[in-house]
Amino acid sequence: MTQLRTALKSRLARRDFVIGLAPKFSSPDLIAALAPRIDYVFLDCENAGPDVERIPDLVRAAQAGGAAALLRPWSKDPGVLRRYLGCGIDGFIMPDVETPQEIAAVRALMRDIRPDEADTLLYLALIETQAGVANARDLMLAEGCDATQIGTSDLAVSFGLPRRGDHAQVREVAFGLLDLARSLGKSAGCPVNKYGLKPVIDAGGNCVMLFMADVLTAGLDAAMTDWPRR
Repeated sequence: MTQLRTALKSRLARRDFVIGLAPKFSSPDLIAALAPRIDYVFLDCENAGPDVERIPDLVRAAQAGGAAALLRPWSKDPGVLRRYLGCGIDGFIMPDVETPQEIAAVRALMRDIRPDEADTLLYLALIETQAGVANARDLMLAEGCDATQIGTSDLAVSFGLPRRGDHAQVREVAFGLLDLARSLGKSAGCPVNKYGLKPVIDAGGNCVMLFMADVLTAGLDAAMTDWPRR
């Protein structure tokens, strides 16, 4: 899987358009069916999600279809990260990143746990706090950070707003970060379900993520357009 990760790293370094999917459901069959159409699978173990025993099956399903398996852990404790690294994941989407030192610490752990693959493992930093926003330039330029994502709902809470990522103030901040990333030549993205794909791309986003619930809803709406309504 080293080649898969290296290819994705190169695409992120070039700011190619990269698309991920949060499948929501802990189903290897679902991931296997979708993986050939996407670049990475977002395994969310922070907000519910699969137990650690399920992760290796999901990782294998993603990798078999040509998609990287990136995982958001429920804790940044080194013991937790060590266990997930042992499941064969392709890297982390790390929550609440605020300093380059956090990135360096995880990179050091990767070298310790998987030394032969450490340089190919991916690290995407989630900016979800005011401190993360303030340090965004340093995070984007930090060695070992392949891309940044903006967690808009948590960011809203950090600003003392309702947990709504589509709040006008949060949108302004998120799009400002996307533009910053573009000016630095770095990959970045935010949830397109909040703002729409085209506005995110126009703002500077190139590493975007879809959510399975939204994909299913849109697919059903399209499929049922001509169906008689009850």
